[in-house]
Amino acid sequence: MKINIITYDKYFGHQLRVEDSLNISEVEGELREKNVNVETFNIKDFLKRPIVSTEYYWITSHQNPDIKKYLNDIVISKFMKNPDRLLPSL
Repeated sequence: MKINIITYDKYFGHQLRVEDSLNISEVEGELREKNVNVETFNIKDFLKRPIVSTEYYWITSHQNPDIKKYLNDIVISKFMKNPDRLLPSL
C-alpha cells in the first residue's frame, strides 16, 4: 500500500490552529514501521500528477477559509472519479 501525504507549503493541519502543523515526519515514520510506502509532497506538485488507482491520498486542510476553499476545490476536481482513493473519503 502507498499513501501520498499532500501538504500546503509544508503545513499539514486537521482541526489544528494555523501555527500548529501535524508532524509529518513522525507520521511517515509510524507508517513506514507498519510497512506502508509513504511519499509527501506539496499541493502544487500534486496538481501536476495523475491519481493512481492503487494509491491513497491524505490531503491537508487549513483554517484559513480561502486556502480551505482552494484545497476543497482541488479535492473535488481530482477525486470525483476516484473518491475511494482519498483519506478521509469525500
